[in-house]
Amino acid sequence: MIQLIILIIFVWALQCIFTLFQLKYFNREYINLRKKGFVLIGRQRSRISRGCVILLLITREGEILDGRVMNGYTVFTKFRALPSVKNRNITENWENEKIDAVIKKALYNAQSNYMKELEMLNAQNIPAESFS
Repeated sequence: MIQLIILIIFVWALQCIFTLFQLKYFNREYINLRKKGFVLIGRQRSRISRGCVILLLITREGEILDGRVMNGYTVFTKFRALPSVKNRNITENWENEKIDAVIKKALYNAQSNYMKELEMLNAQNIPAESFS
């Protein structure tokens, strides 16, 4: 019984360490895109099925210049390019697109974040030029 408890603690500690590495990797990718302009983050979280995080480099008007997706079950998942969203507008309807359902949910989350950001800027009377 004690060996099982020690094993569980060891596996939990490894999970924490690998999560820190994944966060460092995420921050590096985010900073690389942020140097080019405004970055939207969309995510779809799940405890059991795979999760998804999307980074979208966008213009003030919502045009997507670049997209990256991290989609998988483990902390070893890496970002990959998402060419199907380039040169599209974040406000588009993604329902009929041939995109994975988890990625689609993350896109809608990014779209929601974009709308919230615009509402906040409008409420504070901040010009859209500060969006970059």
